[in-house]
Amino acid sequence: MFSILYAGCQGISGNIVIPMTADCADYEVYRSGKYVPGLMGTLFSFVDKMISSFAPMIAGLVFAACGFTDHNPSVGDIVTPQLRVGVVFLAYGLITIGLICNLIAMKFYPLSKEKMAEIQDEIVKIKAKAMAEA
Repeated sequence: MFSILYAGCQGISGNIVIPMTADCADYEVYRSGKYVPGLMGTLFSFVDKMISSFAPMIAGLVFAACGFTDHNPSVGDIVTPQLRVGVVFLAYGLITIGLICNLIAMKFYPLSKEKMAEIQDEIVKIKAKAMAEA
């Protein structure tokens, strides 16, 4: 059951990033008048890579807390109760915490469907104005 729930959440959260990048680029045009989709994509990519780079460190800390201070667990090592809890935490707990953080962040995400419709209308006006000036 947890695996199915995890796969569903992973699929949704993985596919929402690209539309959010476009929404943020449109919002920046609306806010400042500058079209910067490359900057938005780069910013999203940077944050994603920065967060992903913490994965080995977190795994190392969890394994160290489980008693593996000189090496990571491998296939022949004794499975202790601490290791079992640590692996379950890494496989499900940490991901659940991340998804909860995503939900909290999206609760305060200012770009609703209505706001995006307003932004799109304003962008059409900005483009029309730029075409008239050219």
